[in-house]
Amino acid sequence: MSWAVRWTVAHRADARLQRDWLLRLSEDADPEVRAQALERLAEPTPLSQPTGEPHGGHRP
Repeated sequence: MSWAVRWTVAHRADARLQRDWLLRLSEDADPEVRAQALERLAEPTPLSQPTGEPHGGHRP
C-alpha cells in the first residue's frame, strides 16, 4: 500500500470503529503515517453520540 493511501487512512479513520487499522499504522515505517495514526488514537472518543433529545425522550 502506498504512503499516500496509508496516510489518508490514518487521517480519516474513525478512532472508535477502526482502531485496529490505526494501531497497525501507528507502527508504520513512515514517520508521518505513524504520527497521523497516533494523533487519531489520542483524540478523545465520546462514549455515546448525542441524539439531540433530552434524557428520557421528553421535549420541553
